[in-house]
Amino acid sequence: MVRHFTSGLTPFLKWAGGKRWFVHRYSDVLSHLIAGRRVVEPFAGAGAFSLALSSKKALLNDVNPHLINVYQQIQTGNFYLPEHIPIERGYYEGLRQEFNDGIAQGVLSGPRPAQLFWLLNRLGFNGLCRFNKKGFFNTPFGRYHKIYRDFDWNSYQQLFQEWDFTLGSFDSVATAPQDFIFCDPPYDVAWQGYYHNSFSFEQQEALAHWVASQQAPALIMNHPTERILALYQSLNFEIALIPAPRTLAAQAGSRKKRLEVIATHNFSWKESLKKV
Repeated sequence: MVRHFTSGLTPFLKWAGGKRWFVHRYSDVLSHLIAGRRVVEPFAGAGAFSLALSSKKALLNDVNPHLINVYQQIQTGNFYLPEHIPIERGYYEGLRQEFNDGIAQGVLSGPRPAQLFWLLNRLGFNGLCRFNKKGFFNTPFGRYHKIYRDFDWNSYQQLFQEWDFTLGSFDSVATAPQDFIFCDPPYDVAWQGYYHNSFSFEQQEALAHWVASQQAPALIMNHPTERILALYQSLNFEIALIPAPRTLAAQAGSRKKRLEVIATHNFSWKESLKKV
């Protein structure tokens, strides 16, 4: 069975702050915006934006080498899963130790590291990708009763043939005027433990200025803190606030909706909504 989301594919990774809900809610306007354009995601994460929209061409970039390795192994047809996946703490902790041993030895790419990263992602707490200051993965076990594994990897491999995957900072990404840039950075909040280097407000400022320098249409999503709103306003971005779910709480009942900001450059989100 192939899992589809909207008109495209479901992300095969769990990811805190993923944007499946956003694409689902605004699929018509987003499909219109990316038509004929390459989608560029400087913060790849689970790739929900490009996957759900089935982008014919895309460039997904991230600072996380383990994440990019998963994409590249799927792209080349070298990704596979073990026949049996025990949903047990001991099994998970053994995988985590092997994964961290590989990091210590500098083994960051290849089929086995990709497999380990996927298993840790699916078995770890809420799909949280957390590394300590030494660069070792330290997300705790998630205590699941079952996990979904029956993705049609051939479908992803076929889609990825026209995609590029790059490793580096957002400002290392090469764009063209014909692209559509979708930025989903670590949000301006207290917790910034996505990778072992936190995303500071200085980097938020650098990202905003980088986007403002682009010739392509671009969209940034973020938490609407006062300083983020002031930053985006100072660069003449169009700003819109939308309600969004939060999914990091341990209990589903405690996951409340909050506002998120959409900041756009070189196009109007409000006008785009009127056209579909």
